[in-house]
Amino acid sequence: MDTGLIMQLVTTLIGLMAALFGIAGATPAPTETTTTAIVVSVIDGDTIVVNIDGRQETVRYIGIDTPEPRREGTPECGSHEATAFNRELVAGQTVRLVADTEDHDHYDRLLRYVYVGEGTAEVFVNEAIITAGLAVPLTIKPNNTRARTFNEAARVAEADDIGNWALCGE
Repeated sequence: MDTGLIMQLVTTLIGLMAALFGIAGATPAPTETTTTAIVVSVIDGDTIVVNIDGRQETVRYIGIDTPEPRREGTPECGSHEATAFNRELVAGQTVRLVADTEDHDHYDRLLRYVYVGEGTAEVFVNEAIITAGLAVPLTIKPNNTRARTFNEAARVAEADDIGNWALCGE
């Protein structure tokens, strides 16, 4: 089956799940720091560049890890699919960025949970990428607020043998 078609089906499924069960668009608690930004570019499956009030910032998605497209000159299995899926979800879109405990990583990237869409059609991007089987959880304390959600989504993706679990034998 065509990878693009698979990504469209997974995106549609996530949207339906969000609408029916309210699972993909978890609203942040009132105390969470939220910023709105426009996605300028997609670097890979878990990193984007956004425009926040006229300045560009690199954002690393909290709690997930996707295969690297540029590791030692050879792309890791599933890296192109993860990047394409992320691009399909957020490229050129207005996103909502939600902070956890630490604001930046050691590369000075913003660490954020990322949401796209509005209302019942809102998609929690970090979770959607794991749900599609294109990422694994990466829990780094103290930014672990959504770790349980990510671990459960990964268990389901692995059990269903989708995304990288099917492509790469993860």
